[in-house]
Amino acid sequence: MKNVAKAVFLDRDGTLIKTRVSEGRPYAINKLEDIEIELGVPEGCSELIKNGFKLIMVTNQPDVASELCREDDVTEINRYLEQVLGIVKSFVCYHSRQQNCFCRKPKPGMIFRAADEFALELSSCALIGDRAPDIQSAQVAGLSSALWIDKGYREPTPEGSYVKVLNFEEACFELLKSQKNHYYS
Repeated sequence: MKNVAKAVFLDRDGTLIKTRVSEGRPYAINKLEDIEIELGVPEGCSELIKNGFKLIMVTNQPDVASELCREDDVTEINRYLEQVLGIVKSFVCYHSRQQNCFCRKPKPGMIFRAADEFALELSSCALIGDRAPDIQSAQVAGLSSALWIDKGYREPTPEGSYVKVLNFEEACFELLKSQKNHYYS
């Protein structure tokens, strides 16, 4: 079998790091000192890398557009996560929903940019996220898998085809299990 460049796209807030939840809605953290990495994330990332996946973060950060935080703070958080978790690159959308850009999830712009930059075969890639727009972006981009971490937020759940999990570790386990079944069945 031909060696194919593959990646796992990772959402940031609520997936890799804990997010503030108020009235059932998640909100991004805005300062490096507020980072709390989710349980099992370092181990899960390590397993994915060991199994040949590039880790690429794709994150909407509209608080920059609404001036609730600075782009420098987002960059600092992302660089820290890249170093600690082995993420090869972060792609960030700083636009608000009203700006209707192509990079903001649920649109696939960040995934397409990463695919071009890293010569990825999107049908060999997956995404792990905690919100419906994460899953929609994976579906629109044609990724092989979308794994949704159900955090119990009070917002719409994803539609279409995806795997529902309870945490990051379970997402990694399901992804690696499906990869082995796909390649060795």
